[in-house]
Amino acid sequence: MKTYSEHLKTTQSFGETIDPKKKPVMRSSAIFPVMTTIDLDSRVSFMGYWLLKRHLKEVSILFTLRDEGGSILQRGLKTIDEIKCHLVSVKEMLEQADIQGVDANHFTGSLEMEIFSTRDMVFPYPAFVLNYSGKNSSTFVHTAGRVFNDAEDLLENNAVQVAESGFDVVPVPGFLPYFAFVNGTQGIESQEIGIELINYLGEKSKKTIHLKNVKPYQTCYIFPVESSELGFFKENKGTVKISHDFKGFFPRFIAGNFNKKDSILTLTHTFYDTINHVDESAYWQNDDTENMHDADIFFPVFLDGKNYTELVLYPIYSPAHLSLDLEFYDEAGAKISSAKNVASFDTKDTKPLYLNLKDHLVSNTSLDADTISKIKGARLSFDNGGRIPARLKFGLNVGMPGVYDIPTNICFNAKVANPKILSKPGTFKWAPILNTAESIVIVDNASFEKNYDRTADVAISFWREEDNTSITRNFTLQPFGQYRFDLKDDKEIQEFIDGGTGWVTITSPNGLINAWYFELFGNGVVGGDHSF
Repeated sequence: MKTYSEHLKTTQSFGETIDPKKKPVMRSSAIFPVMTTIDLDSRVSFMGYWLLKRHLKEVSILFTLRDEGGSILQRGLKTIDEIKCHLVSVKEMLEQADIQGVDANHFTGSLEMEIFSTRDMVFPYPAFVLNYSGKNSSTFVHTAGRVFNDAEDLLENNAVQVAESGFDVVPVPGFLPYFAFVNGTQGIESQEIGIELINYLGEKSKKTIHLKNVKPYQTCYIFPVESSELGFFKENKGTVKISHDFKGFFPRFIAGNFNKKDSILTLTHTFYDTINHVDESAYWQNDDTENMHDADIFFPVFLDGKNYTELVLYPIYSPAHLSLDLEFYDEAGAKISSAKNVASFDTKDTKPLYLNLKDHLVSNTSLDADTISKIKGARLSFDNGGRIPARLKFGLNVGMPGVYDIPTNICFNAKVANPKILSKPGTFKWAPILNTAESIVIVDNASFEKNYDRTADVAISFWREEDNTSITRNFTLQPFGQYRFDLKDDKEIQEFIDGGTGWVTITSPNGLINAWYFELFGNGVVGGDHSF
């Protein structure tokens, strides 16, 4: 793990001084564990954003499909010289390759995508989306794992060795939690993975998983909880910590819950467990506590009908005692309700904190159901005397109970009080419209400033697979306001993307714009993630 301050420097975040010795990124890559069944496909969606964001004329992408043991099945090279959208289907790759002994409807393996450029791409990980898409669900997550570019890349990302955690075990019959990765270039003769199960009461159960003879590029789907162990979670959500010593690849695991019978794989990713990271590099200093919260998050909520939104704080943060202040806003940015000290979280506690926003509103306000349904955004702010853990990651669970109750479990981070960001000259964000269910994109305007009052003029452009054309719309967001796009209600964009996938790009002269995207499947399985 890099420290947060080093992460800002190496990604050339706004206001950071660029190290003149920094090696340019000419290769950017992602490697995905993939699985197919009769009812499930693994797909990767992306757009040619390098041409817009980095002003490159073209990049080349090398696709490598491997089987579970790491053997290469297929390779292909493609030049990306248009901004348009792209979709790669593992099933289609397997069917077109027609490899003897490989069944496109029963496959486990990996898909690596390497991007090559003659100019610095800055980020060694590209903006791709892995989508597990099937007849019963559509879930997705952004690029997580990759094989390191070189020894320098490896050393930078292993400066601090930590465990991975930060995803939910759901208490739904038929589902088991999993995490998955693709090994790097070196085989693993033997390694022990420490597993720590944590239930909602903070009770722990430890076990060890032994890996032996893992080949280079081998795909590993690991199930840390057996069916007989689910009782430990007492019919409530819980989490898992994963201690490892992997070094040859970036060990950010995809994770979620798997229903084998119904071919449902939910998707999120793990994050650093920094509970033992206690030196000064683990903290962020707020030098203007009068005007800025130490950290702040603003996120969309769905509270109408049976829908719920739940925020999760995991026991993975560097030691601190966090007090949570909460505000609720409608779509236009008008404040509906607020409360101080709605909860506290001591990061030394072993249990995750699940904050159900509808339960809070019903129990602690006089708002009626109609008013609660008009709430579209929530702001959670943290003040800890000007010193707060720099790595604050949360889970965002948007739930819409149906046949199942499987919420999003989006992994996202807080905005710490970084005054440099306040003078950032603009925003460029992008996100997919996967168009496998009800596709929603949400854009918001929020800040860690205590009295934030900046409006934002925003342009959103819609792109498609067919060609390089786009449709652009303009709107203005008030502070803490939102723009909500729902594909099912927009005939023009439906006709424009013509049954395929799309992407949106979002630009604004306000540097504090954020975005989210969702797929609402209708049966209670909800896919979601934050934008790039």
